[in-house]
Amino acid sequence: MDVVKTDDRPSMKERQWELRENAILDAAAELLNTKGFSAMTLEDITETIGISRPTLYLHFKSKEDVIAHVVIRNLCDFSEILSQLDPAQTPGERLRHFMRLAMDRRFSKTKLAMYDMTKIKLTHGSEMPELRDAECKFSASLAVLVREAQESGEVWNGMSAEMLVLTVSSFIKNLEIDTLLAEGKVTREEIEDSALRIIFRE
Repeated sequence: MDVVKTDDRPSMKERQWELRENAILDAAAELLNTKGFSAMTLEDITETIGISRPTLYLHFKSKEDVIAHVVIRNLCDFSEILSQLDPAQTPGERLRHFMRLAMDRRFSKTKLAMYDMTKIKLTHGSEMPELRDAECKFSASLAVLVREAQESGEVWNGMSAEMLVLTVSSFIKNLEIDTLLAEGKVTREEIEDSALRIIFRE
C-alpha cells in the first residue's frame, strides 16, 4: 500500500540531500575565500566535509558548477535582503540600508559576494538558466529600488537605474578589491563611501 503524504514537508531523504548540498556550497565558499578559485579543488571540498567525490558528483558535475551554485545562492540571498527592507522607510533610506548590509556581507569573514563571473560564464555559456534568472531577479529588484529613490529625489537621476546598478554591483563583485585591501591601498570605508557617493552624489 502506497503512503500518501498529507503535507508539503520535505522527507528525511530530501532534508539530508539539502543539508549535504548546503555543506558543499559552504565549504566551497570558504575555500574560495582562503585559497581562491584557481587553487581550490574538488578534493579540498570533499575532504573538508568528509564525503566521497562520487557523492559530490551526485550534486554537482564540476568545480565550476559548484561555484556557479555558490553564486546563485548568494544572489538569492541578496534578493531576499532586498525583499525584507522596511517599507516604512523612504526608497533612499532602504537603498542606503541595503548598501550597508551588502558591504557588511561583502567584507565579512564569509564574504557573501557574487564573485567575478567571467570564468563561470566562459565555462557554462548559456547552459545555466538558473544562474541567469538569479542574476536578472537581483538586478531587476535593485533597479526598481534605485528608480523609486530617483523618483523621490533622493538619488541622482543623471544615470539610468540599470547603469547605477551595474556600477555599484562592481564594488561587490570585483575580486581586485580584496587585493587592494590586502595591500593597504584602499580601506573598506573608502570603498563604501565611493559606492554611496556614486548613488547619492554625496
